[in-house]
Amino acid sequence: MNKLVKKRLILIGFISFFYQCNVITNIEDAQQKKNTVTKLNLSHQHLTEIPKVVFEMKQLKTLILHDNKITEIPSEIGQLVNLEKLVLSRNDIEIVPDEIGNLTQLKTLSLKANKINELPPTIGNLKKLELFRIGFNNLEFLPDEFCNLESLTHLYLSYNKLIALPDSIHKIPLQELYINWNQLKTVPNNFYDIGSLITVNFAYAGPLFILKEDICKMRRLETLFIDRPTLNFQPRCLEIRSRSNPRFSVILE
Repeated sequence: MNKLVKKRLILIGFISFFYQCNVITNIEDAQQKKNTVTKLNLSHQHLTEIPKVVFEMKQLKTLILHDNKITEIPSEIGQLVNLEKLVLSRNDIEIVPDEIGNLTQLKTLSLKANKINELPPTIGNLKKLELFRIGFNNLEFLPDEFCNLESLTHLYLSYNKLIALPDSIHKIPLQELYINWNQLKTVPNNFYDIGSLITVNFAYAGPLFILKEDICKMRRLETLFIDRPTLNFQPRCLEIRSRSNPRFSVILE
């Protein structure tokens, strides 16, 4: 192991240690430091609601409540205007309040594995959002305002009930998109104008879903996940690209 690699490993270890030392992981400590706490992780604690004291933590930038039994996101969530990362995955949440749109500093949002049927139009206010996990829910549509997410590069919509995507989806600068295991019949024609896409997962995107020849316009695309029925209807250009471009691959799921 050369010196440069050693230095990098030491730096990574130091950053990880520093981060862990600055994350509060129990509500008692959080109450005592509510005016100064910036990172709070209350995962795996069998919580049925978000503790009210959390909404008094005005300096909070990271809030992780993964794998609890939370059934509701109170409207007070909108008071945490400094949040940059919010994780509420693996809970029992059904409704996302309009006040989520107040969190305009959010860069990472995870609502994966809940019982969410729809997203509020105010989701479009999250102009700084870069990564959004909303897979394993019950979404059938995305609001038109979703296309206002001008910084969103990573979007994970797997295992929902989506039957359509917004017409202006091409306005989002996506680099990685997972829409596998949904109910799509097609995507908007301008979907194929998303020139920034590098990875897309269409596997079982819908029982009647067929790729259009327009996918050939996605010049930056490097990884395409598809299922066997879709593979049988893939445009000829994908076969040619997979043979001529070593960076491009079609992965069968």
